[in-house]
Amino acid sequence: MKVGNRADFALGVGWAAFSLFGLLSLIPAQVGPLFSREALLPTGSLLFMLVLSLALAAKSLRGEAQPAAERREHPPRYRELGAATAVMAGYAFLMETLGFLLTSTIAMTLLFLVFGVRSPRRIAACVISTVAFLYLFFEKALNAPLPTGTLPEALLDLLGR
Repeated sequence: MKVGNRADFALGVGWAAFSLFGLLSLIPAQVGPLFSREALLPTGSLLFMLVLSLALAAKSLRGEAQPAAERREHPPRYRELGAATAVMAGYAFLMETLGFLLTSTIAMTLLFLVFGVRSPRRIAACVISTVAFLYLFFEKALNAPLPTGTLPEALLDLLGR
């Protein structure tokens, strides 16, 4: 079987390996059983990432390899990669303080801007619908609590809830 796009294949296999490591080792060791209430968000995220990474690897197997002369090379986008990494690090760092809703809204908006989306309507529609769906799915449908954040809780206490 020929690999049509080696970079996509390597990326898909790498993310699949990371997802399996998280599902089989990290979550059980750090959070608890995979399908406990506390582990639903990371388990669901890694399962989704596993499916997408396997789809990417499988797609790269179907395509025919292009000769180097026909292949369009894209220059590395180190600035975007660095900015996206910084946004995700900030997301992880601020989640406990700002909570899921606020942190996710800020991080998704910044990621859209980093990758060149400039339409405020498109950004708002994607961010609001995604955050609302995730909130409703985990908080209401699965009854799995998302981080509220210490700052929003302090403000609500100050306002008398």
